[in-house]
Amino acid sequence: MIRVNKTILLVLVLLFSVVWLWAGSESEAKGIHAAALKGDLAKVKAFLKKDASLLNSDGWHGKKPLHWAAQGGQKAVAEFLIAQGAAVDGKNEVDETPLHYAAAYGSKDVAEVLLANGAAVNPKAKYGTPLTYAAQEGQVEMVKLLISKGVDVKETTENGFTLLHHCSWDGKKEIIELLIDKGIPADAKTDFGRTPLQMAALGGNVEAAKVLIKKGADVNHKGEEDWPPLYLAAKRGHKDFVGLLLESGAAVDVTREKSKRTPLHLAALNGYGEIAAMLMEKGADPNAEDIKGKTPLYYAARYSHKKVAKKLVSKGVKVENLEKLKKKFGYSPILKKQFEPGHALAWYLGHSGWAIKTANYLLIFDYYKRGNLPDTPLITNGTINTEEIKDLNVVVFASHAHGDHYMPSIFDWRKDIQNITYIMGFKPEKQSDYIYMGPRETKKVNGLEVTTIESNDSGVGFFVRADGVNIFHSGDHANRKRDFSGPFKKEIEFLADRGLTPDIFFAPVSGCGFGDLESVKKGVYYTIKKLSPKAVFPMHALGSEERYVEFAKEAKKAGIEGPFCCAGHSGDWFFINQGSVKKAYTLHKVGHKHKGEKKGDKKACKKKQKEKK
Repeated sequence: MIRVNKTILLVLVLLFSVVWLWAGSESEAKGIHAAALKGDLAKVKAFLKKDASLLNSDGWHGKKPLHWAAQGGQKAVAEFLIAQGAAVDGKNEVDETPLHYAAAYGSKDVAEVLLANGAAVNPKAKYGTPLTYAAQEGQVEMVKLLISKGVDVKETTENGFTLLHHCSWDGKKEIIELLIDKGIPADAKTDFGRTPLQMAALGGNVEAAKVLIKKGADVNHKGEEDWPPLYLAAKRGHKDFVGLLLESGAAVDVTREKSKRTPLHLAALNGYGEIAAMLMEKGADPNAEDIKGKTPLYYAARYSHKKVAKKLVSKGVKVENLEKLKKKFGYSPILKKQFEPGHALAWYLGHSGWAIKTANYLLIFDYYKRGNLPDTPLITNGTINTEEIKDLNVVVFASHAHGDHYMPSIFDWRKDIQNITYIMGFKPEKQSDYIYMGPRETKKVNGLEVTTIESNDSGVGFFVRADGVNIFHSGDHANRKRDFSGPFKKEIEFLADRGLTPDIFFAPVSGCGFGDLESVKKGVYYTIKKLSPKAVFPMHALGSEERYVEFAKEAKKAGIEGPFCCAGHSGDWFFINQGSVKKAYTLHKVGHKHKGEKKGDKKACKKKQKEKK
């Protein structure tokens, strides 16, 4: 079984609980649902007079009229619907009740109406309770109301996370103080030892951290997963948070046992020059070596973080290998290299994001960046810089609207890039001049052939033929049922029936919304057997790339060779020649040795697979 990384699990839960609620905007509300959201009581009455069955009718993802009224804070509509017999505890597809929406959107008046009419005060949905939603969304008065109704703030969710853990990510200072005053310890620990301060470090929530530290939180606590707060803050680029921890006595050269990397290594690896300078001013060793013998300068050079490299050199770092590193790892104009048909270069952009340069295109899939960008944003560190790609023929794909696959700011790129095309698996709000592709469509677009499948999560997956390279980016299409009783298989069979065999298969292997990871794993195995891709690239780990290696190892044990090519950090790249991956530069070893790979070769991610009968 695949070991679940608890940190990424919580981060994804936090992300998608908000996405799920926010995604239900006005554009998704139709008919009576739209009238309820807007508070148009006359229209609501007219709809019900015409068809009484609409009272508890399902709209967007199972939201009923009362859900929409709660979201919109429409007290009069809510009272009328309840008087007509609307279910006060009606649930949508993820078991959210109207009270969840009232809590998240701060609709206190509607919440009081719901509770007065018998609504459950603490119903558990897929992503939490109404109190969880209210606290995460910073709805102070709603939090106070629910606590006054007897909700126990000390309740924990799966793996022992308290409400204080959830709120420390990006919650309001006032709510943090309230929860501590109600009895949750500032240093409360999950089943694997994670504290609220570590969650605040992930989110960069300085105000929460100030309260937690004042209340006695340990600034050097690591937990079972060995993640000290300073390490997390440096990795995420939270400069002010790093400063607070250093002022509060955090150990400047703390390391993880697994990697022996210091916070300075992380600042260099991710391109945060100011944080690197702060750490060195507090005594961080600029020549510290990790478990592989690599220094911060090595990582700064490897991922083209020029400004960080200069700061390190100015502090007396050994520079004898700098020129070699610069030549090897990306200070050269690699994007301008001309490829032959059948050749391609793939860069990992983080999570599910990938950029692929073929003979005539730069294809960008599901680009998403959250938080702080590196000082020197370049494709060699997994960041899109329009100045760098302005002269290329760029095609941008977004499989669906979830916040970890799509950023509206991608449409700003066309200000700088003359030749750019957008192919979307959904219809983004307030955008134009893009090509929409629904499920199971095939279109010729600027010389590309694009075929879609219907994702069993949201949107589509893309199969793209470009310059002799076949690419399958499946979006969030992941198997959810061990017996394959869901819709997963039929979409893979749709591709197989059309003879669409990928050279490159980008496969999602983790995610909070995917459910049982054993089912996810079986789905990837099935896809590999059915489509026979020449190389498999695990994705969808939201910063915990070690998941890719774990997945590849499990696959090998199950007799699935792949071969798997595992990115270790944004900016890692893989060279493809006639479908096979011939060379790769990645932060860690690939999941297992491929056929034809020499023992101990950490660079190669190639496949020489015998033809199957």
